Amino acid sequence: MRAPLIPKCLCIICLSLSFAVLDVFGGEVTVDGIDVSPLAPLVGQPISLTSYGWIGYIADISFVDSDYSISGNNIVLNSYFIDTNPGGIGLPIADRWEDTQNIGSLDAGTYNVTSLAWITAFYGLPGELSDGYSTSFTVVPEPASMLLFASALGLLRRKRR
Repeated sequence: MRAPLIPKCLCIICLSLSFAVLDVFGGEVTVDGIDVSPLAPLVGQPISLTSYGWIGYIADISFVDSDYSISGNNIVLNSYFIDTNPGGIGLPIADRWEDTQNIGSLDAGTYNVTSLAWITAFYGLPGELSDGYSTSFTVVPEPASMLLFASALGLLRRKRR
């Protein structure tokens, strides 16, 4: 008994879809967002920044390390990934990643945050930028400070009269 034949057009469609998926997830890391916790941080509150995105697993890519830097009102979050099989071909599977940096408290003001994903073929060598994402958030003075500031303004007004 012969096995049923698969129509050629179905095989071509399957191959086309496979290459499209390989193209989308071809050993890349995306950065899709940054979460700030707490949502509206006050002066003196510890702040956490969480970057997240997707890893395309055509090659074997793993998260290895992260760091951050603060310069004035600019914060840069760096996430480092290693590709242990550069140029390798595998199943087109995507996996979610996230990395949290506890940056402590900040002064009042608006801060610009950029998260960068770096991929290297060998641990310790400089990586290649895969993706980035930017946002901003505002640290507000705590209510007690605002009340103290408002009452000081009131005293200054009374002295001028």
